[in-house]
Amino acid sequence: MEILSDNYQRLSYDKELSMLEILWTELSVEMTAELLQEAMLLQLEIFKRFKPKRCLINCKTFFFKIPPKLQTWITNHFYSVEYEYGLEKMAFLISEDLIAQVSIEQTLADEPVPKFPVQYFDNEEDALIWFMR
Repeated sequence: MEILSDNYQRLSYDKELSMLEILWTELSVEMTAELLQEAMLLQLEIFKRFKPKRCLINCKTFFFKIPPKLQTWITNHFYSVEYEYGLEKMAFLISEDLIAQVSIEQTLADEPVPKFPVQYFDNEEDALIWFMR
């Protein structure tokens, strides 16, 4: 079920899998740090509403390079809140843009003690198999 769609992201929820899917669009290349922050705050509202156990973040067309200051904000304000809402596993479909992918991984690396397992995949099928383990 699609929940939200804008220029930069599409969010859908699968009740049977208790999974939120976040798909970043090609327009992410045009984002600013402020727009990414706003998009992520919308995502937190969705987490609060649906309390998914799994989250699949499709970054294949995510082309925004997350600046270090925003990486810190994401670490401090995003991942711990998702955990509080019941998130158990997070999977990323890796970006086609190497620099964007490195900025995503660096953001997660800043998390001092990961509160839930995170894995990176190049296809959705492998991510879904991992979720079911």
